[in-house]
Amino acid sequence: MYSQSLAIPSEYNGKQVTSIADEAFICVDNHQPNPSQITIPSSITSIGHSAFSYCDGLTSITIPASVTYIGDSAFINCVNLQSVEFEDKVHTWSASSMTTSNVTIQTADLQSPSTMATYLTTTYTNEWTKNV
Repeated sequence: MYSQSLAIPSEYNGKQVTSIADEAFICVDNHQPNPSQITIPSSITSIGHSAFSYCDGLTSITIPASVTYIGDSAFINCVNLQSVEFEDKVHTWSASSMTTSNVTIQTADLQSPSTMATYLTTTYTNEWTKNV
C-alpha cells in the first residue's frame, strides 16, 4: 500500500529546485501520493509548512546538509516515521513547539534518527532553523 518512492528533482525546467513548498506533499486524502520513501536532493535549502504532514506511509527520510529551515508541522502526523537522518551533524538547530520556544537541538540528538523522528513528528512541531 505504501510502496511508492518520491524523488524530488534538483532541477525542473532548467531551474534549480531550492525549496519544498508549503503543503507540497501533504497526504490528507486518497488523491495525494503517500510515499514510503522520499529522496530530497542537496539543492534543497528549505522545507515548507506541512510539506509532508499526514504521510503515514513514510518510515524514514534523510535531511540533506543543505537544508537550513524546516517549516512548522512539516512532518506532523507522519505516524510511521521512525528515522530522520540529518546529514549535517555539526550544526545545532533552534526549534519550538506550542508550549516551548527556542529549544536548541544539540548535535548529540542529531546522532539519533529515532529521536529526531520523534522531535519532528510530535515534540517540536513548529519551525526549525539551523544555527550556522
